[in-house]
Amino acid sequence: MQALRNIVIFGSGLAAHITAVALSKRLPENIGITFVKTRASQPQDIFYGHITSPSTYDFLLSLAISEPQLLLGTNTTFSLGTNYEDWGTNKRNWIQAFYKPLPIHDGVKFHHYVNRHEKGAQDWDLGPYIMSIEAARKGVFAHPPEGKKIPLASVNYGYHLDINEWTRFLSAVLDASRVKIITANTKPKNSTENSANSITLANGEIVEGDLFINCMGQYGDESEYRTRALKAQSYTGPQDKISDVICKIKQTSYGWLSETPLRGERIQTHFYHPKDEVLLPKIEGLSKKVESNIAIWRSETPWSGNVLKLGHSAGAIEPLSPAPIMLLQHDIERLIDLIPTSTDMRVEAREYNRRYTQDYDNAAIFHRALLREEDTPANHYQKAIISLDIPTKLQVKITQFESRGVCVLFDNEPFNEEDWTQLHLGMGRIPARYDPLAARIPDTQIHQMLSNMRAAISQMGSKMPPVDIYMTGLLKFLKDKHG
Repeated sequence: MQALRNIVIFGSGLAAHITAVALSKRLPENIGITFVKTRASQPQDIFYGHITSPSTYDFLLSLAISEPQLLLGTNTTFSLGTNYEDWGTNKRNWIQAFYKPLPIHDGVKFHHYVNRHEKGAQDWDLGPYIMSIEAARKGVFAHPPEGKKIPLASVNYGYHLDINEWTRFLSAVLDASRVKIITANTKPKNSTENSANSITLANGEIVEGDLFINCMGQYGDESEYRTRALKAQSYTGPQDKISDVICKIKQTSYGWLSETPLRGERIQTHFYHPKDEVLLPKIEGLSKKVESNIAIWRSETPWSGNVLKLGHSAGAIEPLSPAPIMLLQHDIERLIDLIPTSTDMRVEAREYNRRYTQDYDNAAIFHRALLREEDTPANHYQKAIISLDIPTKLQVKITQFESRGVCVLFDNEPFNEEDWTQLHLGMGRIPARYDPLAARIPDTQIHQMLSNMRAAISQMGSKMPPVDIYMTGLLKFLKDKHG
């Protein structure tokens, strides 16, 4: 048994670049890193979407990439969440925002007090009590301060991104790193085997390694890609100023579309089943950016032998939420956490696969919760989803929330209690009753508490600057400071 000496990564898209950067920053110098950079483009990167969760801030810091570097090096903007429009048969509309946990009073979760205050209303939400939603509705933004008890301190934020911009930015980071970069014309031979001592490039060059990381995405006719098909077309158009701090997702006759605001441009992406392509409208005023297909699936054993499939090579989930980028981050963090010390990596591979399966399946459950059983399928896209059995875990989650407002969480859930509470309420799943302990506080006191909270959030929102003005000032400050 030999010590792990060299890791070989191959691919051309976001997963390959960010994995190479992460390993170069997080692993000791005695472990060599080789990046076989294929010339072929990776259009499937469109399925990572254009929004990250708040966890990306710390993830990038762990790679020695600061927010100022990111903002100055790409056209990234801030994101407070996602606005779902005309969703489902009932045309639901809500903002799925990033925010820190709402206050707990006397051991009772905040939404139980709102439920009691609403006195059996058929529909209500937490929007008036969440600063991120107030800011999103007004198109304003400011960084949340630390150590201050004001509504703005409860805001969490992620980023809106252009995948190609991030890949270009990471490529420049790699050029200045210790990673050995080899440019290849095509997919390396032997790149999908479970065990290998080397891979052979198209020009005959042999690259040796102890651990091989396949970031090539889905390709060829591999038998394991046997599940729901998804296709996407992405368009871009000019944008004079940033008007939104949310990504908009709207249900359509063919599937759904997303609109993402960036600096200088906006990206519009259409997602649909390949059989529904005839239902797509004619796109005017925008330039086509990329078109691609992918299978919504996951591998049973992404790490087999000394070959690890990472990113879309291991599985794909549609970008209805920040889940695709979250899962990619988790894959990389999991790899670093379990990096083997020797060429015998059976234990590490088994644990990686266990966590991966839970992580991916729990994210898929969150997305399945965005469709109700009573929704009438209007196209092949919806039919393909509704035809799938509702996972037992999701049935438990829905039943417990609709019955008594409890958010059930399982191991390795990528989405937290705040995410699930918003999703349930956004889909119209209103708890039949509240926590009995919420009755210990008089109605008048609850009314005053909620009224004060709404007023404070509204007042704070009126004082915050429009996101475009804030971003313009911030970039000027960063350029003056960092050059």
